Amino acid sequence: MPSQTNVASFILRFVQEEIGNQPSPTKADWHGLIKHVQTDTEERFTRLVDALAFMTRYVDLDNLDEIIRAAEIDEVSTTEIASSE
Repeated sequence: MPSQTNVASFILRFVQEEIGNQPSPTKADWHGLIKHVQTDTEERFTRLVDALAFMTRYVDLDNLDEIIRAAEIDEVSTTEIASSE
């Protein structure tokens, strides 16, 4: 019996707008948009964990808890790096 292949495709868009028209404008908070290609469903997010949660609606991730914990740890690290710049 041939195996069945399931495909789930996502488009992620990250946006960070500059504030002001000064020579060195400051950057605003970023936001993102994730889209499931097969259903044309999309959702806005500001935390990567929320994008992962969106993906689980279409992909069975057995280790989702581990992935979310890793993303939350990475989010903290990323925040610390950004605040030190």
